[in-house]
Amino acid sequence: MQTADAPDANLDRDRLRPVDLALVALHACFVRLTAKEASVLHALLLRHDRFVTAEELIATIWPGAAPGACKARLYTNVCTLRRKLGDIHAGVAIDSNRSGYRLSLPGPAPA
Repeated sequence: MQTADAPDANLDRDRLRPVDLALVALHACFVRLTAKEASVLHALLLRHDRFVTAEELIATIWPGAAPGACKARLYTNVCTLRRKLGDIHAGVAIDSNRSGYRLSLPGPAPA
């Protein structure tokens, strides 16, 4: 059973190795991301169907760091990702609420 303080087992740091090539392709457009931006995006992609708490993201991206010390870094990376992804496709968004952050992806193109 998962506790509120434990990060999601599917967001363990072994699955989020440092990103060597930080380019994202979306609808034939490319955007360059920093390694941390790519890690945030990766963590959100793993759980794009639900909100991921800031604590889960921080534990995944900055393991062992104090959550309070990383909240500003997370916020900065999310803001930058929103801008970069929004520049290449209006249908991609990172939503936020009290629960955390959620990646919203556009549906398939109509036939």
